[in-house]
Amino acid sequence: MLACDLRAKKGAVTFRLRCDCGNETFYARQGRSTAGKRAEAEWERYWHKYKWVPIFSFCSATERKSGRPYIYGRTFFGIRVGRFYTDQLRVKDFCFVKITCEKCQKEHAVFDSRVHGYDAIAEACDAETAVTRGVTETSDGEEVSLRRLCKGKACTLEVALTYSVPHEDFREDFRGALGETATEEAYAEAFSTIALSAVVDGKRRKVFDFETA
Repeated sequence: MLACDLRAKKGAVTFRLRCDCGNETFYARQGRSTAGKRAEAEWERYWHKYKWVPIFSFCSATERKSGRPYIYGRTFFGIRVGRFYTDQLRVKDFCFVKITCEKCQKEHAVFDSRVHGYDAIAEACDAETAVTRGVTETSDGEEVSLRRLCKGKACTLEVALTYSVPHEDFREDFRGALGETATEEAYAEAFSTIALSAVVDGKRRKVFDFETA
């Protein structure tokens, strides 16, 4: 996949997508995990059984024997209620965009919040793991909801990236973790926001945007 009609200014880059075959019309789809919704449902389901107890506030604590963090409710009179382990909430939502060339049917990965963007790079560095490439539609069995962009019609796509961290600061922040790989290419993927605009039937509109930092 190629970037064409590149326009750059301080802190922002805009370009149009072109397939390797030269075609510029694509079918696009967005995927989003359902992890956050499931975690929220688990929280609601747990505390529903205490609906008759007037919980005044929630507090954090750590179980002495296991070391597991949890949240408990506290009534107005200071009585402790429940014990919801917060490791049940340690899920991270993700989303991605993939496109398929209308002409040659080649599939391209445009964005995946797990590997692209500032937060993804920072998280990988904190974990002392390599920043990987590629987009998958599942993650450890995680359910993913898919939807077609542009109402399922072929469209031309323009990508707009913004950068809130200057290149000099990026190299300084990740010098130890990325070493010599803290290059222009690595910085190019450390964008703070991404937005996709599409032209369908002569009309241009934004079809996707995501903040990564």
